[in-house]
Amino acid sequence: MSDRVSDAVMFGGVAWYLTGEGEFLPVLAFAAVALSMLISYERAKAESLGFSARGGIMERAERMVLLAVGLAFGILVPVLWLMVVLMSIT
Repeated sequence: MSDRVSDAVMFGGVAWYLTGEGEFLPVLAFAAVALSMLISYERAKAESLGFSARGGIMERAERMVLLAVGLAFGILVPVLWLMVVLMSIT
C-alpha cells in the first residue's frame, strides 16, 4: 500500500509541475499514476487467485529510473508518454 501512496504523491508532484507547462499535460501524469495503481492491483488480484504475476516491461523500479532520467535531463513529457505506453502493455 505504501508503494501506491508514494507513486500517487510523486506523480501528483509531476502533475503539479506540469501545470505550468501546458493545459492538458497534468492529465498525462494522472494517467501514469492510474496505470501504476492498476498494475499493482492486477498483480495483487492475480496472486490472491494463486497465479504468478511477476515480471513486466514497466515495473516500479523501471518507472522510478525512467522518471529520474526524465527529470534530470529535461525530457519529462516524452518520458511520461513512454511510461504510459509501456505501462499499458505491462
